[in-house]
Amino acid sequence: MTKEHKFWETQPVAINASNESIAVLKNVRKTPFELPFGLRFVCARPDEYKDIYEFLYSNYIEDGTDSFRLVYSYDFLCWEFRGKRTCADYCVLVKDDEKIVGFIFAKEHDVVINGNKLVIVSVNYLCIHKTLRGKNLAPVMIKEIQRRVNLKGISSAIFTGAMNLPFSICRVQYWHKILDCEYLMSCNYVNYFVSYERCISKRCRRAHSGDLAEIERLNGELSSFALFEKFDSDLLACDESIMQFYVLEDCDTGGTRQNTLQAFGSFYFLNSLATKSGKEMKAVCLMHLVGPAKEVLLREMIDIAYEQGAHVFNALGVAGRESMFDDLGFLRGTGWLNYYLFNYSTLPMVGSEVSLILF
Repeated sequence: MTKEHKFWETQPVAINASNESIAVLKNVRKTPFELPFGLRFVCARPDEYKDIYEFLYSNYIEDGTDSFRLVYSYDFLCWEFRGKRTCADYCVLVKDDEKIVGFIFAKEHDVVINGNKLVIVSVNYLCIHKTLRGKNLAPVMIKEIQRRVNLKGISSAIFTGAMNLPFSICRVQYWHKILDCEYLMSCNYVNYFVSYERCISKRCRRAHSGDLAEIERLNGELSSFALFEKFDSDLLACDESIMQFYVLEDCDTGGTRQNTLQAFGSFYFLNSLATKSGKEMKAVCLMHLVGPAKEVLLREMIDIAYEQGAHVFNALGVAGRESMFDDLGFLRGTGWLNYYLFNYSTLPMVGSEVSLILF
């Protein structure tokens, strides 16, 4: 690895065909790592979630031109932080006295990697106050969240990012379906007009708990992927302002016999802020999509997003979906997302072999 990747040279990351953990858990440190400048690690309290929201709103990921910043809603973050697959030890603040100057978060996932079933964590929302960047805080924050996860008996992790590190296992492109071109042009998100044609009719409906057996059947196709996450049925109870789930019934049966669902899909809400104009772009992002009629369902979900006022429907080029995106008039984005595994080694994959999306 090159000089700028010095930290990662000391970490259990590698690309090879072993398909197993790199390091075995032993002698896990019991006390937090020390931070410079008198900073300290603190477990976030529920009454601090609003402060975390405001911190991320002002400091989180921007694109390469500093023109757009991801905006997770307060309700979305509360849902994430209160989820059953995380805990207080995984919701970590860096504080200067009582001021939040850093944040990192982890949650657990049941995944399958090349046929191996394991529990890993995703690491997300790594954010440092703009005035403290370049002070070598990120490596300490990563080691601290690793320590806390290891104490729970979990040794491996996954994370994504636009940064190019030498151990990326997969690189996928962003795709965008323009829904309100005039608004997006006013945000300098697109620079030419793209019209949107409404879906003439829709036959999808909201998914509910009674669909679980059929959803599990449809999710059986995930086993064909080299990397995928097992579906968490508790997600169906998520508030519709955060994520929405839809199914497509067999039009010939009207849902009157078994095996009548032809597709299952979902999208979640994740806006972007145009930093120069201060305008917020309402966006939805494709999450789940399985079943023989998934392209039909995707077309209908796009129109549902339009009806709900979304300006753009975003998607990642995973799970062999790119041909559908072409057919449905998505535009290839300029951004790319890299997938990384921590303490787990596998050979690189192409996007069509991956069916796992992190928030």
